[in-house]
Amino acid sequence: MIAPFQNRYRMAWPFAVEGFLQEIDTAAASPIWNVPGDWRVPPPEVCDLLTAKEFTFSFEFNAAAFNAEFGEDFPEDVSFSTVCNSGVWKYNDALTGLQTFNLDYKWDTQRKLFERDTDEDEELIYFNPQGLAGLRYAVVFDFEVGSGYWSFDITLTAPIPVPAIDPDGEYLWSIVGYPSIVLLTIQKVNTSEAFPIITNYDTSDVGSSYLDIDNLGGQGVGAGGCLPTASVSIATHFSA
Repeated sequence: MIAPFQNRYRMAWPFAVEGFLQEIDTAAASPIWNVPGDWRVPPPEVCDLLTAKEFTFSFEFNAAAFNAEFGEDFPEDVSFSTVCNSGVWKYNDALTGLQTFNLDYKWDTQRKLFERDTDEDEELIYFNPQGLAGLRYAVVFDFEVGSGYWSFDITLTAPIPVPAIDPDGEYLWSIVGYPSIVLLTIQKVNTSEAFPIITNYDTSDVGSSYLDIDNLGGQGVGAGGCLPTASVSIATHFSA
């Protein structure tokens, strides 16, 4: 479906951009998410987003794969799945539970999606809304009492693609800059010493899936396969 709202470059808003088109290396071992298509008319995958009413966010973290990769002892698997309206962001914290942001301003019509209103009075301390919708899930696990804890924090986003080009100058649509589809942060904090010792783990290439298209090598490839599932998909569309 081609959106009824277009700018003077005949590009469906809000995906329109002006000026320089960023080059995406589609020949890389793990190229960033992209779909071929002319910048003047979005391809079907991108047009699909213009009619997306709800998104499904799902992830599965495999502790054994993480421990094998880093020689560690993360205590257990973590998984979660939820459905968000377009224009809604969810944050799950061990202390406060599941919180939903911008629910009163959710984009439950296509016009609202194009207008992209947010609640200016809502304090988004824990989640900075990006893209069309998103989930942030954070949890803490203590290891030996008084010795420290593990911090697990994952964000899944339904990004807005924008026009780009490949090395041959062919047009495509991709995610340029932040946000990425998945951002996973894992820390081990040792508090048994006078000053906490914080160890960070490189999980920047864990892989994900957006609209059934693999990103950064696909599922479970990076970081020892610790994320066998990290996907963002369209759950429902607006009525025709």
